[in-house]
This record gives sequence, structure tokens and C-alpha cells, in this order.
Amino acid sequence: MDKTIAISLGGFSFTIDEIAYRKLKTYLDEIRQSLNNMEGSDEIMSDVEIRIAELFKERLSNREVVNESDIDAVMLVMGRPEQYMDEENDSSNESSVFTTEKTKKKLFRDVDEKVLGGVLSGLAHYLGIETWITRVVFIVLVFADIPLTGTSFTVVSYLILWIILPKAQTTAQKYEMHGRAANFENIKKNVSNATSELKGATSNVSSTLGEILRIFARILLAIFGFVFLCIGLSLLIGAISILFTYNMIPLRFFGYVIDYSWQSWSAKAMIFILLTIPALLFSLVGARLISTRVKIRKTLIISAVAVWIATLIGGSILALSLAKNYMNEVEFSEKNAYTLLNDTLTISIKDYYEVGNKKLKMLNELDGYMEFDGQLHRKNNKKVEVLKSNDDQLWVEVVYFSKGGSYDQARENAELIDFKYQMNANGELLLDEYILLGKDAKIRDQSVSVRLYVPENKSIYFKDIQKAKFMDKNSSYSSYESVKNRLYQWENDEFECQNCWEDNEGKKDKKNKEAKVKISKDGIHIEGGTGKVIINENKIEISDDTDSIDHANTDH
Repeated sequence: MDKTIAISLGGFSFTIDEIAYRKLKTYLDEIRQSLNNMEGSDEIMSDVEIRIAELFKERLSNREVVNESDIDAVMLVMGRPEQYMDEENDSSNESSVFTTEKTKKKLFRDVDEKVLGGVLSGLAHYLGIETWITRVVFIVLVFADIPLTGTSFTVVSYLILWIILPKAQTTAQKYEMHGRAANFENIKKNVSNATSELKGATSNVSSTLGEILRIFARILLAIFGFVFLCIGLSLLIGAISILFTYNMIPLRFFGYVIDYSWQSWSAKAMIFILLTIPALLFSLVGARLISTRVKIRKTLIISAVAVWIATLIGGSILALSLAKNYMNEVEFSEKNAYTLLNDTLTISIKDYYEVGNKKLKMLNELDGYMEFDGQLHRKNNKKVEVLKSNDDQLWVEVVYFSKGGSYDQARENAELIDFKYQMNANGELLLDEYILLGKDAKIRDQSVSVRLYVPENKSIYFKDIQKAKFMDKNSSYSSYESVKNRLYQWENDEFECQNCWEDNEGKKDKKNKEAKVKISKDGIHIEGGTGKVIINENKIEISDDTDSIDHANTDH
């Protein structure tokens, strides 16, 4: 039966046999004597004891008692004090193998010099540069890649490295981070260099310059920290405001998009979370950049990011479930005939809404939508399509359009649309400015379009209409053009503007220079300036104001 002793070494408790204890005590006394009361000797002894404790923990594994072989192994790794003394006197001594030993540099997170997770300080040690350089480069990249890429790959990369990189906890890992072995010589040199740098910082020009740069970096970090705090505060205010303004512009119309009430409160909760988590993270990072006293736990960051990603996935699923309500489209039309007593048809938009004998004008509509009297209205787009009538009647065709989750739902949504128009005694066609989507109707991109079939002996005056598309039933090409306060009449197989150029002769010259192309079943007609080209199955005719060429096609 062997005698054992309980000791405390480097903050850890060990049970050691008596022979190993005497050998360890002798070894530590030799190290203490070799230091000869040099400045920082207490710190060196503390680091040495911590390193020996780590070696004991590595070797003990399933054992409980430290024996003599463990002490020998520790001395082999740490080296004997006389070896380092010999190296100082004779650099060629073979025993210097312990003092010159280097290890492969490894990438760790340096939690001793961390601002957030220690990633940048660990990366600086690995690259062999000052830590303030990596921090400044990181901040520049954060604000550079957002406008360039629309996202922040720098922040994402930092979080990934924070998760996968181990932190330097043990003495061995801290020395491996610098590419040095954790033996007595390196521990001694590390403390001695730190003491020398502290003493000579004011007299060394390079150290002074480095300190100036570090101060500048701290100021820069504080500035960016303040910016991060402002961003976080803005996001937090936005998140809180959702709780109180959800039923107001612009979110009040969301109830007309969803199918069920649970979608409303779940969307509200997810928007709140998606804004709150970035707000808290920005605020924490900003506070940490300003003061190192603020602590940020890795588990907090990982948990917050996980919740944010899960919420984003949930929001995407909800968005997809709502998107199915817009998968199918249906339109139908109604057509009415009117007899025009005047030579000119005037088309106007009513800028008021009639309720009984009252006329109300709607203001502050959002994206063309207005909620009034418990029902949803959508603003008319002030566009019409114009075609030539086949008789002397004016035909007004209203096309109702809507989307839905199925064709039946789309058809029902379109049938619920209420759009009013009327022809007054002055020959003026009045179109409502708004369409009523119907009671309890949902927003499914409902709209109406108006088609006018105008007799060829009548003119059209667009009083409040912004755009019009003039269509030929045989033509395959047409586009909208500005028509407000313009007068059109059927001439030369098309509707031509009668007052487009009266205020600007330059525009008339421009019109003469522009070519018009008309493609129909009768052939191709190209007209520009004073020239004209007509191509059909029977002939090709080219003419201008001086001459013409007519080539008949005789191939059948």
C-alpha cells in the first residue's frame, strides 16, 4: 500500500503518490530558483503550474493517482531549467532541442482578446498580424458587401467560424495558436516579453505608432458600435410599432389577403420576431464594440439565429400557402350598346363616390385600394381600349378579371366585382374611378378593363383618361399611348389624333419622320413621312410624294 498526498496545482486538485510528490516539488523548486526572483516570476510559476495540471489531466484518463512516470513525462515536455540556462550560455548545446521546439500553428478563437467571439483575434494570431487590422477589415467588409451583394456574407461567415472554430482554453492551445510549444522556456519568454513591452512602450517608436493605431481602431470600433446600436434601435421600434399599428396602413389590408384569422396573428408574430432578433443582435454587437464589459454568449447567438431561421421558414410556408390563391385566372365580359346623338363622344372619370344623394371623394388610398363603408374598393387604372364599331352604335364592353385558388373561386371573385358607368344626356360616358370588390371579398388582383367600339363617323375626346390602346380587329400589334385631353377620329383605316400637334409644330415634324407599321390579314403596311410600302399576297407597292413602284405577284 502506497502513501498518497492531495495537492492543488493550477487550480485543480490531484492525488499524487509520495515519491512523485517529492520529485514534482523538487522540479518546481528548481524552476523557481532558476528564475532568481526575476520580474514576473510569480506569473511564470502560475502558468507553469497550469500547464503541468493540463498534462496531468491528459495522462490520468481513467486513473486517479499521479505517479512518478507522470512526473517524468511532464519534465520531458516542459524541459529542465538547466537546459534553458545552458542555451543562453551556448546556443550550440544539443539539449536546446527542448527550447527551440515549435509546433504547427493552429486556428483557434482567442477568447482572451475577444470583442464578440474571438474569431478575428484568433485569425490575426494565425496570420501573424495585429488584431486591430482584422477588426477594421471586418467592419469595412460588413458595410461593403451589403450594397454590393444585397446581403452580408461577412457576418454569415463570422457566425459560421464562431460555431465551428474551437476556443483556445488550455495553455497548450493558447501557445499552439501562436505556433509555439507550451514548455517552460516559451512560458518564461512570453511573460518576459510582455513585461519588456510594458516598460518600453513609451520609448519605442514602433510601439508608440502601434498604440496610436490601436487607439484609432478602438475609436473606429466605437463609431461602428454606435451605428449598430442605432440600427438595432430602429429595428426594435419597427417591431414594437407592428403591435400597435397592425390594423392601420399599410398592414390593415392584410386581412383581405389571408383566408383564416390564425394566418393574421401568426404573420404578425413572425414579422415581430424577424425584426426583433436582428434588433437585439445589432444592439448587443454595438454595445460590445463600444465596451468590452458587455458579454455575449455563443449559445445566445446560436439560439437567436436558429429561431430567426425557423421563423423565416415558417413565413415562407405561410407565403406559399397564400400564393396558391393566385394560381388561376378567369375573366368574363359584359357588353352594352348606346346610340350617339352627338358627333363627339367624351369619356370622363368620376372623381367621387356616390352614397345615396351624397358625393364623396376618396383620399389617401394605398396602392389603389380604399376601405370604405366596410367594403374594399380598388382604383380604376384610367385606361381604355378603342376599336372601330361594325355598326353605328357605340358598344361599351367591360371585362372583369380576377384570380383564385381554383377556377371556380376566380370566377366567383370576378362576378363579385361591381363597376358602374353611365352615358349622360350630353353624350359623355362617365366611368367610376373605383371598382367595388364585393362584400367579404378577398384581394385577388381583381380589375376591370373597358373596351369601346366607336362608329367610324364619330370622334372621341378623352377628358380624364390617361392611356388608350387603339386596336384593329385584324391587327396583331398595338400599345397604350397618352391620350388625356386629346381628340381622335377614324381616318385612313385607323384612329388618328386631331389635336396632338396644334400646340407644338415640332412634334408634328417628328410624327412625319416616324414610321408606322401595321400587320394584318390583308398584308403589311409601312408608312413614314411621305413614303408608303404595302406588301400583300398580290403586290408590293412602294410610293412617295414624287413617284411610285408597283410590282404585281404573278406566281400562283
